[in-house]
Amino acid sequence: MLRVRQDWRDELDDMQRQMERFLQHFSSCKRQPVMFSAGVWQPTVDVYETPDEVIIVAELAGVVREDVRIVLHNNMLLLTGERRDARAGKPRVYQIMEVSFGRFERAIELPAAVTAEGSSARLDHGFLIIVMPKAAQPTARHVPIKIGKETGEGQEQP
Repeated sequence: MLRVRQDWRDELDDMQRQMERFLQHFSSCKRQPVMFSAGVWQPTVDVYETPDEVIIVAELAGVVREDVRIVLHNNMLLLTGERRDARAGKPRVYQIMEVSFGRFERAIELPAAVTAEGSSARLDHGFLIIVMPKAAQPTARHVPIKIGKETGEGQEQP
């Protein structure tokens, strides 16, 4: 008589869940090669925490600090601004077009309650680095976070 393991269905379900997670991750990482809409784009971010702080690093190459706005409200951080194309209007023939220009917006759910008091933000070699101290309760009102002096090549970093 042929004996078939009964737990094969569980293993198959687990494999299917893992494959769905992989495909979702793969599809979310793939950027559109060309965007012709006037809509907003989303910068890529890293969000991590230490025992005392929540840190967000956003990739904003080519964006000047005057064109970036950061607002903290409850457990969300809203990052908005614009990357301007200094070469706009000049004739070009693209072979590859992957850099997004125009308005951007990114709403980031924070992993812990933070406070705007003592928070800092700076642009460093094309990365916006936001450091926010953890708090007992999230900030319940809209609080803008100012971006400090830009650091760059050849400049000392704080």
